[in-house]
Amino acid sequence: MAKFNINLIDLDVNKLFEERSIDNIIQLERLLDSEIEKKRNALRSTVGDRYKDVLTASDAIKSMKTISQDIVDHIDKITSTCGNLLLAPSNVDLKSSFPIGKNKLDERTFVVQVRLAIFLNEQIWLALDQENNLDAAQYYSLAQYIHTGLGLSKKEFLDKIPYLEHIRNQKESLKNRIFHKITEKLESVETTAECYEDAYSS
Repeated sequence: MAKFNINLIDLDVNKLFEERSIDNIIQLERLLDSEIEKKRNALRSTVGDRYKDVLTASDAIKSMKTISQDIVDHIDKITSTCGNLLLAPSNVDLKSSFPIGKNKLDERTFVVQVRLAIFLNEQIWLALDQENNLDAAQYYSLAQYIHTGLGLSKKEFLDKIPYLEHIRNQKESLKNRIFHKITEKLESVETTAECYEDAYSS
């Protein structure tokens, strides 16, 4: 076969039968078939890899779309919850309660913020128990915002609820749990692409 070490592409088919014997031509044909099969397999492999890349990208886009929609849904849920918390203490005759003094309004706002802080801690716990690290991180971000607002409240309100410090400490403890869960998920060899996206989004 060494003597057939030629450029098959430049092979002159018209002169083939003039310059080579039948046996040589048969061997050349086998060599050509072998090269064609190699090229065909290489093409299949290339197309297959590209197709896998396309499928992976498509799955990633679908996953990101789902995650984005989940974020929107959770924001709607949180907004609805905040609205319910604001309405909850208003089971009195509004006409008889007017006018409401600024101090009374500030106190009501403070109470709602405390209730929301407790609620968000509970939601973080539930999300972590269900392995929903992205949800837990989102609830924590909102809780952080709520606690920032609480920190700006009047001292007379803060002194009325010493339990608030426990709520704040619990939030920080949950922050560490979220970080640990996300790190654990990223280091896991069984983590899927969707889980990686969820972890990085968190």
